[in-house]
Amino acid sequence: MAEAELEIEHKFSRDEAVSKLQRLLVANGGGDSLLRGLDFARDDDEFSFSGKIKGIEVSGVVRVFDRSVRILVSLPWAAQPFRESAGRYIREYFEANLA
Repeated sequence: MAEAELEIEHKFSRDEAVSKLQRLLVANGGGDSLLRGLDFARDDDEFSFSGKIKGIEVSGVVRVFDRSVRILVSLPWAAQPFRESAGRYIREYFEANLA
């Protein structure tokens, strides 16, 4: 598996960010037009997820901290050429929704 690691800053406390992410994932049915079939599970301040970005299977973990989230995304080796674009899309998605 190819991996991408991201850190995204936000202005919330850990508890506020966890609550905001939980509402976002439930309200959106776990995805949008490019992020499809998103399944997620929450364990305290950590979310695990799997789904597809533009047809590419992805999975990962989001860890929520005060003022930032850290995301580790795993993609199949065959999707290695798309690692940067998938990481960029995930960054944009979380930045837009944690504003």
